[in-house]
Amino acid sequence: MENEKDILLSKYHVAVAMAQDLKEQLSKKQEQWEKREEDFKITEKLIRELCESILAKDPKEMVLGTDYSWSSVPVNELIGKAKKVFTKYIETRKDFMRKIMEISETRREQVESLQDQISVLMTRPSGVAISRDELEKQVQEEKMKKEAVKKLTPEEQKKADRGNLSFIVEEDADLDAMENLALEEAAEVNASIQITPKSIPITPARKQVEQRRERRENAKKAHMIDLKEYENKMDAISWDILRVIGKEGLSVYNEIEKKILEEHPDYKQSRIRMTIGQLFNMQLVNKEPISNPLKAKLYVYQLTAMGSRVFQDKFKSAPEPSEMDQIMAEHDNCNHGYGIKFIAEMLRESRQFRSVNERNRKNPIKISTGVSYIPDIICTDKNGKRMYIEYECMNYTQTDFSSKCSKICKVTDELNYIAPNVDTAKKLYNAVEKWIESRGRNSLSHVTVRITTALQMKDKDIRKNENWKYVFEPGKQSEGVCNF
Repeated sequence: MENEKDILLSKYHVAVAMAQDLKEQLSKKQEQWEKREEDFKITEKLIRELCESILAKDPKEMVLGTDYSWSSVPVNELIGKAKKVFTKYIETRKDFMRKIMEISETRREQVESLQDQISVLMTRPSGVAISRDELEKQVQEEKMKKEAVKKLTPEEQKKADRGNLSFIVEEDADLDAMENLALEEAAEVNASIQITPKSIPITPARKQVEQRRERRENAKKAHMIDLKEYENKMDAISWDILRVIGKEGLSVYNEIEKKILEEHPDYKQSRIRMTIGQLFNMQLVNKEPISNPLKAKLYVYQLTAMGSRVFQDKFKSAPEPSEMDQIMAEHDNCNHGYGIKFIAEMLRESRQFRSVNERNRKNPIKISTGVSYIPDIICTDKNGKRMYIEYECMNYTQTDFSSKCSKICKVTDELNYIAPNVDTAKKLYNAVEKWIESRGRNSLSHVTVRITTALQMKDKDIRKNENWKYVFEPGKQSEGVCNF
């Protein structure tokens, strides 16, 4: 009996020890789980911020005034959406870079040609130019002289060798095929090359130049898709649309349509609209919807890589960068860039300023080493005073916005934000409040922050505070003022 009691007591102690050990393990695991959970939350937060930064480049994702929110999208779905947007963004940039490379190659060839001509002029300033007609005339005269010498008597030939015999060259003499070929081989160098007493004046035969150009074009086409398949589907309106985009650089549909109707009043608007849709389906043009903060939604167009090839094959020159290409290069985001363009045009029409410039990427304002500020719009009044304006769609985090405000403060004490709509203006108001609170009002006592929408600033003098919807003056009042 006593042995059983000892055995049970021993088992009890073992059970207590095991329970204590399990309790300690559970406590340790709980701490590890909590730490891992915190790490997961940080990782998910960073992933979401990265995906949101990518999605902000897609205007289709910037849906204002709806319940759609990235924070409500599961992280795996958000990653998938960001991957699609990033892939599309990279393709768009690649197409643009291809166009730039093609134009650069053309410019390089022109520059090299001019450099060669300048080098000739610099090294042989006494050279005299000779035209192709003059060259042909000289060759014909020499040929006729040789033919005439063959018909002379031996005595007359001796006089000719001494230069004591003159010749009359018949102008109606014809060259046979072999002589024409010899003339063309002699005319091998471009007429722009200058000649000197020791150099041979030659110009290229036109037919030969055309044949060489045709060979180069055929060789180029051998490495690409058969463009004839596309060209066979084109009609007169299709070519007009490609020409207006590629030569005139127009991108906004209304402007493209207006230009074509000016040239061809017999065209119908519905036919032009249908044709540009067909070009989009053929992947010869890209189409992008733009939310104009001043008007209704509109569409802008640019040539694709294939569209550029078809254009170049038809018009024998590389297309010029379209307005859409230039705006994308300037602002990265087409929707944001066109918003800036429309606002800048409205400011120019108001005649409040001597100049309004929305192309400022090439002239950044240097703040410190490696730090610069590129305003969306710079307005200069008649006294030379500058006003910097930002067109703000609130596509980034509070931290990024606060950093931007602090950077602008190093350039000016007047921060001006124009929003596309009232909802975004309210978001800007809240973001500015948070920035002022984080910075401290005393550090911003000299600063004025003004916010309004594109429509609310129309026909108003934006140099005055009362014409802005919200005005912050941290040095005067603790909160922002709403003027209307």
